[in-house]
Amino acid sequence: MKTESRLTFLARIRDFGPIDSGTVLSHFRRPDGTPDALRCLLLLARGRTEGEHLLEKVLCDDVGVPEAARLARAVVDEVLGWEAYLTGAEAVAGLLAVEGVATVFIYAGTSELALGDAVDRVDGVRLINGRGDKESAFLAAGASLLDANRGAAIVHGARGLTNAMGAIADARRGEAGTLVVVGLPSTGSARFLPPHGEPGLLDGLSGLVDWQWQAGPIPPDVEARSREAGRFADQLREALAFSSRMPHRPALFGLPQDVAEQRWMPLAALESAPEQTVSVVDDAAREAAVEQLLRAQRPLLLVDDPALRYPGMRQALDRISAELGAPVLQVRYRRGPMLFERLGSEVANFVGWLDRFHPAHQDLLESCDLLMTVEDRNIYERVVGPLPGCRKIAVNTDSEKVLKNEYLEEKDILVIGDPVRALDEMTQVLRNRGGGRRTPWFSDDARTAAAIPEPATALLSSLGLAVVLWRKRVSRA
Repeated sequence: MKTESRLTFLARIRDFGPIDSGTVLSHFRRPDGTPDALRCLLLLARGRTEGEHLLEKVLCDDVGVPEAARLARAVVDEVLGWEAYLTGAEAVAGLLAVEGVATVFIYAGTSELALGDAVDRVDGVRLINGRGDKESAFLAAGASLLDANRGAAIVHGARGLTNAMGAIADARRGEAGTLVVVGLPSTGSARFLPPHGEPGLLDGLSGLVDWQWQAGPIPPDVEARSREAGRFADQLREALAFSSRMPHRPALFGLPQDVAEQRWMPLAALESAPEQTVSVVDDAAREAAVEQLLRAQRPLLLVDDPALRYPGMRQALDRISAELGAPVLQVRYRRGPMLFERLGSEVANFVGWLDRFHPAHQDLLESCDLLMTVEDRNIYERVVGPLPGCRKIAVNTDSEKVLKNEYLEEKDILVIGDPVRALDEMTQVLRNRGGGRRTPWFSDDARTAAAIPEPATALLSSLGLAVVLWRKRVSRA
């Protein structure tokens, strides 16, 4: 979601006459004149500087740029001086919008009604009735499959969450990065175990969920509330950061009903976000991989389809394969029709889905002296057949997912990190040290093997492509 969509309500300013600080500030107040803390949070959640830039960008079409900057500073100064408090539900709704969540799916019951109401009041975020907790989790995972955290789910505790766990486990297995907010019983009544309560609910799911956190009761004194509000915001941001890190996985955030409904969180405690960590590639592993690529005469790239979810992957594959003169194969699954993305002409050296029974592909595997796999999930013998005994490089976001396939030996190299960044960094070093692009070492016979052994009809191919393109368009809308 574009950042400026957080303040789409300001587009109505021109309907209220001359634009001055009073006019703009009126849009951050309720009709009774009290601060609208949720709108204030949308402005200030990333800190004062970003709030000023955001507001200036919204205003500069209606007033001069210097005047817009002055006006933005004056408005932010005023808002920062207000004594504004949010409910827990408003804090969740505002921070979801700030972090780019575009659609929230909900199956509202009791403990999560305040959450649904708060999300519905945020401009630029759609609230959709998922018609079931499990269904809401599935829909959020689908919305986030190509772009992490494009969708989120709000489910009911405890039966709603337990019902949704199959979908959440599927999202984990399918590497969909999404947040599931769980409406829990009030902290004051949880010990009496109402029908929607379960002791240690989120803790009990630790084997199926890699990140979970549950808000505690509201502290009694003002200073403790401010500290707890900051911790609350940090944990929610960390949940979203976790689900957006590769490999993507869902996160659970538990919100008791009283914490969601009461107005206890000071705006100032939620103002600034912690610094985000940047995914890096291990320098030593990357350097070792480059050394092997420079020595190899016949390198071969084998790509698993999860790699194609990452923006820029096709271009990165084209660059490194052209630099090496290496053919590129994609893992092919033979278990039935599957809507997996497939490489094509955008990678010039792509020679098709790996057909372990085709002589040309068998010859590629037997002839290569270095095999590099990219984002391997299922490169084991039953799927791809025996792999060659040459040295191997695995570029992956998750060491466990590649090591389980048992083809790496002590002599081989594992490069963990953002696969697009890793490939591009290796390409740059190869260009600096390799002395120019190499001539492709493989013959045209390999390209003739690119045809699918059991091709679908033209109608089925068209329908499959239409579904994939529709899924991309909906996910990124």
